[in-house]
Amino acid sequence: MKIITLLLLVMMFIIPIFAGDICTRLNTNDGSGAFKVLDSDSALLFSVDSKGFANLKGGLRLDSSGAKATTPEDLIVDGKVGIATTTLPAKLSLGSGEIAIPSVSDVNSAYTRIGIDSSWVQYFANNAYVTTGSTYNYVNTAGYGGQAARLVLSNGEAYIETASGGVNPIAWRRDLKIDNAGRVTKPYQPAFVARFSGTNNPGSWVVWNIVETNIGNCYNSSNGNFYAPVAGMYVFGFNLLLPYAGSQEYRYAFYKNSALYNCIIGYKNYDYYLAYYYGTGFSYWQTLQGTITVYLNAGEYIGIFYVSGTGATYNDPNYDCFWGYLQG
Repeated sequence: MKIITLLLLVMMFIIPIFAGDICTRLNTNDGSGAFKVLDSDSALLFSVDSKGFANLKGGLRLDSSGAKATTPEDLIVDGKVGIATTTLPAKLSLGSGEIAIPSVSDVNSAYTRIGIDSSWVQYFANNAYVTTGSTYNYVNTAGYGGQAARLVLSNGEAYIETASGGVNPIAWRRDLKIDNAGRVTKPYQPAFVARFSGTNNPGSWVVWNIVETNIGNCYNSSNGNFYAPVAGMYVFGFNLLLPYAGSQEYRYAFYKNSALYNCIIGYKNYDYYLAYYYGTGFSYWQTLQGTITVYLNAGEYIGIFYVSGTGATYNDPNYDCFWGYLQG
């Protein structure tokens, strides 16, 4: 009996030390069975079910020094980690695809995506994801009203692009570009240049009827006003070539929402030399210029008003213009 007991002890404790493999066989493969490790209070520490799904209570640390994790639910790796790849050029390496980050209130929809598409475009996108190659779709067309945005890094340049409409695939619009020389361009920033041809009288708006540039369609050529599309600081300016001011002065003004904002005066500049040689009836031209920086709320407007002067003035588009843009 003692010999049998000794043999059992050898089989149980000594032979496994030298064995190549230690195996535990589960009687099912549908997940109903599991290998479990419990603590002294029978609480689960580790388990692997018969489908291969594992559960670990506490932290996990992979470290060549043998140190262990000390904080529950921490994963510490002293080395490289690969996801969907066996090539590990960096601490964390991914195969093809994206990193997806869901909302805390909607864990089923990853509204934030980070990745690189088949055109080598690196992106950080909101409400958009790569479907195939370099084609993008909306994560949720209802969640943002069919809108998306992304930061793009490509060929040493950086872009901010937006999309709207809720139509897949997404058609991106490049709103801001920083090139490799540090130059910043914003092709959709509201701006305009308009010129005037004709005559205008005191007490009337200057309707700049020849539109040269109108990015964002914020300038109205029918009434001569610029309407702010968004709240912000704006810069405006105008210049006019005017005939001799026989009434001592011309007064033109920037009007904000039909109220006087800033008045520009062109004063009579009597030239005695010209008067002596050409007579007091000699007529010559004067220039009038003005520039302002003003804060406008969305929907507010700016125009140029002819306040007072010597009757009707004739204006030439080769010399006169009204311009402005959103500064930010």
